[in-house]
Amino acid sequence: GDAYVCGYSIRTHLMEIFKRMGYCPQFGGLYMRGLPLQQQLAAYGRLKGIRPKDLPAHVAGVLADFGLEDHKDKWAKSLSGGTRRKPTTAISLACDPRESFLDEPTNGVDVGTRRFIWDRIKEAAHERVIVLTTHYMDEADALAQRIGIMAAGRLRVLGSPQHLKS
Repeated sequence: GDAYVCGYSIRTHLMEIFKRMGYCPQFGGLYMRGLPLQQQLAAYGRLKGIRPKDLPAHVAGVLADFGLEDHKDKWAKSLSGGTRRKPTTAISLACDPRESFLDEPTNGVDVGTRRFIWDRIKEAAHERVIVLTTHYMDEADALAQRIGIMAAGRLRVLGSPQHLKS
């Protein structure tokens, strides 16, 4: 089969899709060994089309926006689970993708980090489409304009937060 994102086939134009789309996986998303965080952010920046001369400023901006400056030289395996969620969310929102898919971006984080990530998602939502999966209704209520509820692999209801509460 085939699928299209912004008119690009996943079979023939995957790099174009990567440049235009953000993705935050529920698990993983970072190289656990071999690259410190700032180098990982640079690698993803290059994948998204950031020119080499612009990479230092891009990486510094992402580190600052997500409060990761103190972790820039650390490998992902040395970061706490909650701290790992920040760069994976940052990568999905960086470089202004037209759409971002976030799979449980706050899973396993403390309340403060959860609120911090919510704020970054809200800021980004003004400029793009964000599809978020979550098991937390309060998260969906805080972040979504439309909520779909799935059960047994099927979409059961779709509507605004207020519609679902009513």
